[in-house]
Amino acid sequence: MTDFDSFQSASDEIVRFGKYLWDKNLTVGSSGNMSVKLGGGSGIAITATETSLGFLTSKDIVHMDLQGRVIQGGKPSSENTLHRAVYQKILEGGAVIHVHSVFANAFFLKHGVLRPRILESRHVLGDVPVVDQKTLTVEDIGPVVDALAGHKVIHLRNHGSLARGKDLMECFMLLQALEYAAQVELLAQS
Repeated sequence: MTDFDSFQSASDEIVRFGKYLWDKNLTVGSSGNMSVKLGGGSGIAITATETSLGFLTSKDIVHMDLQGRVIQGGKPSSENTLHRAVYQKILEGGAVIHVHSVFANAFFLKHGVLRPRILESRHVLGDVPVVDQKTLTVEDIGPVVDALAGHKVIHLRNHGSLARGKDLMECFMLLQALEYAAQVELLAQS
């Protein structure tokens, strides 16, 4: 797990990965959010609300504690309660990324689980479960955190995908693998 010594180094990493997510078409517009856990129990760095992950600057990152108090920056992502719950209940996590990618969203509109048939995808992802979602912002956090406790990547039906990992790179790789696997399965079904 990457524990960032400073809020600034965490902000820099979030900005960098926002661009990666954008470049790989895993996010559009102002959708998606991400966070990293800061060292020494000093909270998390999380994207601000209504920001585009592809065009982040350090001013778009918020430092907050795990109780929800903003320490530095503007208004945190509307999904900050979900991010904080993941860190509080799944202790080995160091990063969380939430995206609204095309192929994963399309696949999970019709399916309740993704069981990749491509061997590499199956090895990396395993079965990817879906948690029903009926609101724009996750309000029923319990089922989402429970699903993430058993899987590093899940999908929120009608919403987007969520990955947790030791760092942003692991989350990014999981989400990219999910998008690839969903695209392959959709193409195989057509």
